[in-house]
Amino acid sequence: MNAGAVIVRELRAESRRAANYWLRVLAAGALIVVFASIMLGAQVSLSALGMALFAGVNQTFLFALWILVPLMTADCISREKREGTLGLLFLTPLTVLDVIAGKAAIHVLRALTLFLAALPVLGLPLFLGGVDWRWVLMAAVGQANAVLLGIAAGIYASTRGGSTIQVMVLAEVFALGLAAISSFGRHLLILATWRGSTTFGGLGWFVVTSIACSLMLFVL
Repeated sequence: MNAGAVIVRELRAESRRAANYWLRVLAAGALIVVFASIMLGAQVSLSALGMALFAGVNQTFLFALWILVPLMTADCISREKREGTLGLLFLTPLTVLDVIAGKAAIHVLRALTLFLAALPVLGLPLFLGGVDWRWVLMAAVGQANAVLLGIAAGIYASTRGGSTIQVMVLAEVFALGLAAISSFGRHLLILATWRGSTTFGGLGWFVVTSIACSLMLFVL
């Protein structure tokens, strides 16, 4: 595929977009606010504080990913249509798959920058102790699932066309549907593969199956 050309083009464009910097500030700032509010209002023992902080910060970040990632991706194709540059792309050897793969790869990188901005806050509860490594692994799987399906929702909405507001609303609608489907599937996987087992095998099957299902939904 020739997706590398699209990736380089998008990297140059995104590096000059001020919104990317503010999104990272927003992601880290929201987690700091939640972290501070839990610390100030915690009514649990010091031994349970780490787990309470981890649960609150992770849920906030997961919610932020489901909201921000579709919005970041929503206008990537429709903007090309409005500006008349989509036709120019297809005058080159690029195919539809090349364009979609390039756009998806760029938005995975953008989501990764959000994660890196939030990582210091996400890691603080681990230093307080009381956080089981299994919950950390499950949180990482949930965040990867939100990124993949959020990008899928945004790209699919963008291919439908429309104004920036229209595709953003449509992306959030699709993301809500995918979030409901993935949440239901996640509970089924827990019952079918993990069942709360303390063995690494049960958790391993849950992680592998979750990632496989997320990738399948993403491709579909």
